[in-house]
Amino acid sequence: MRNGPRWDCQSELQDCGVDGFRSICFAVPMLKIACWRLTFEILHFFKLLGFRGGETSYFAYGGNLDPQVLKNRGIRPTHSSPETAKDFVLRFNHDVPFVGIGMASIEKQEGSSVHGIVYHLSKMDEWILDCYEAHLFFGRYRKAYLVLNGKKCFYYYSGRTGTDLLPSKAYLQKLVNGYKTFLPSGSPFISQLESHPSLPQMIPRKPPRFLFSDYAKFGRFLRPLIEMYDQACVRVFVFFIFRPALFRTPEPPPEGRGSSGVTK
Repeated sequence: MRNGPRWDCQSELQDCGVDGFRSICFAVPMLKIACWRLTFEILHFFKLLGFRGGETSYFAYGGNLDPQVLKNRGIRPTHSSPETAKDFVLRFNHDVPFVGIGMASIEKQEGSSVHGIVYHLSKMDEWILDCYEAHLFFGRYRKAYLVLNGKKCFYYYSGRTGTDLLPSKAYLQKLVNGYKTFLPSGSPFISQLESHPSLPQMIPRKPPRFLFSDYAKFGRFLRPLIEMYDQACVRVFVFFIFRPALFRTPEPPPEGRGSSGVTK
């Protein structure tokens, strides 16, 4: 019979399993960030070489209504046209790491409609847009398809919704100004947006719960480190995805730019 302390195999394996699980939970988001950034650079490299990959159509209804946002992101539509998605409703329920703030998303709702712009893009620009919208690797926005005037178009909708959220004032104004470029003056759709409640500023949420939804599983010693890491990821992610132009209150478009081609 062996002498010495008894080795509790079950306890040791359980501890290893917990430590391994915590390591995986920490490493996976890091890997996602790295893969996202690497994919971003690869796509831009191939675009620089002239690779386009065919053409696709994108239905925009949020911040991407502003041509300057697309320009800042290096997205170059070949042409665009105003369209209306019937049986959809616009909501500001996309959860972001700011206190009480919600970004735009659309959901199916019979009898409602959402105005937007259909951009005709290269497949390369679509994949780059997937990165900007945090669709690739993170799924914060998900992708679906609808048919407008016989044309299949992709659009994004929230993959992480929240309740009791409001848009920031700057973000809401950007949407209003975007819609004023193609909807007629006095459009009920624009009036609804202009009267929609908003928050004056974007205050970072603490803890952000951006990459990790449950900090408790890391234990009391690792939890502060995880929260700091999550906060740092938020800052990096916002810097690369939500460019400062997205949150800057734009100048109102000149009078008379509206078109009577689209009505609600």
